[in-house]
Amino acid sequence: MSWKRGQGIRISVVIPARDEEATVGSVVAAIRDTFMTAEPLVDELVMMDSDSTDRTAEAAAGAGATVYRCRDVGEGLGAYPGKGEALWKSLLVTTGDILLFVDADLFRWGTHFVTGLLGPLLDPAQETLLVKACYDRARDGALGGGRVTELVARPLLNLWWPELAGVAQPLAGEWAARRSLMETLPIPVGYGVELAVLIDTAQRHGIGAIAQVDLGERAHRSQPDADLAVMAAELLMVAERRRFPSVEVHPGADVTTRALASIPGLVAQPGSPAEELARQLQASISSVLESPSSAIHLATQVVEVSLQAVLALIVVMLATVMLGRTIKGFEIRVVGAAPKAARFAGFSSDRLVLFTFAVQTLLWWSLGLDWISWLACYWAFGVNWSSLQYADHAWSTRDVHEGAWNLRFWPLTQVIFLNYNLHLVHHRQPHIPWLDLPRFVRTSDPNPTFWSIYLPLWAGAQPAPPGPGPAPLPPAAIQPIKQTTRKAA
Repeated sequence: MSWKRGQGIRISVVIPARDEEATVGSVVAAIRDTFMTAEPLVDELVMMDSDSTDRTAEAAAGAGATVYRCRDVGEGLGAYPGKGEALWKSLLVTTGDILLFVDADLFRWGTHFVTGLLGPLLDPAQETLLVKACYDRARDGALGGGRVTELVARPLLNLWWPELAGVAQPLAGEWAARRSLMETLPIPVGYGVELAVLIDTAQRHGIGAIAQVDLGERAHRSQPDADLAVMAAELLMVAERRRFPSVEVHPGADVTTRALASIPGLVAQPGSPAEELARQLQASISSVLESPSSAIHLATQVVEVSLQAVLALIVVMLATVMLGRTIKGFEIRVVGAAPKAARFAGFSSDRLVLFTFAVQTLLWWSLGLDWISWLACYWAFGVNWSSLQYADHAWSTRDVHEGAWNLRFWPLTQVIFLNYNLHLVHHRQPHIPWLDLPRFVRTSDPNPTFWSIYLPLWAGAQPAPPGPGPAPLPPAAIQPIKQTTRKAA
């Protein structure tokens, strides 16, 4: 108590519960009688009810706890029932500088759990941020760890985070942490919360910030195997996502902001660029399961992944062009109304198809692509191509030759897209190679930006300008195209 008074620290005990009517009352009463009535060590005793269908809330309230229904806390943030949500939302309804979490299904334990977990955090000589319980778990007359702990959690730590191998009960529901730590960590909504907090604390602050306290023996209601399978799957997902660095959030951000940032962003990972893209697409989908605000951040990640797909597509396009231009005897032309038809000099169309397949196969092999990344590239290409086609023609004159724009691009973008923005010049002189189009731009032509044309398209269809529609091409203009096509064949 002297440590608490001397530092002016407030302590909140949080009990997450769902359908624990049989035991939650005794847990609440023991803590209230020992640490609030007899000795004012605990300032707040809160029970977070995660959609219980029995009288858990009434039992906890009757024993002296302040009860909050998780679904009603932070309504604008949504409801994602699970232990992680209960612990995270407790930050919104408590004021303690230290938060101590206790499971509601305990039937063999002692009130020394509270003092044991608080000791390292109250000791002014220590800089502890997180305290984990260490105990023998009694089950069927035997002592040891739980099934998921021994078969999933500890093997994961031994393999990927060996510095945490000494944590005997990484999934212990009894633990304590400083509010300043909890407000900086991403918190998954399900069973993986204890493992996530342990790993994130070690990665951000080192294992010196973590303490472990032996509390003796503990027993609680065992869960059926089906529930343990779900728990194991969530632990695997949490561990996999923490094998790579997460996006850091500014330390000054509030609790809500940090909860919204609970999905790790796109991160640098080993392997080829295409493999990284595929992994990020899969991570974006799986992130829905982990964050209370996944919809917002999933949309953000889709945009970021789309940008990566566009960049990958640009690499493929440039590699194809550069490879083709370096092969001796190849000359690129554009199909048009002039006698010089598009061709690879000396190559027939079937050989051109074979060459295309060879280039694509080479790129697939050299970049380590797979079907997900390959289709993502073509999806990005489709979005990009359709956007350019609309923007190059929308709102322009209704004329076969003049019905296009010379859009204003950034110089680098114009180089990457091989002057594709100069579509009006292409309409007027389709026989000119794309690389030569800038020399034929008329200074008197309108030169709108891409965005000034593209963004109004999202307002929907608009009436066509008054006047007659485009006149058909005269036969004299069509005949050379037919002749050229026959020659090229």
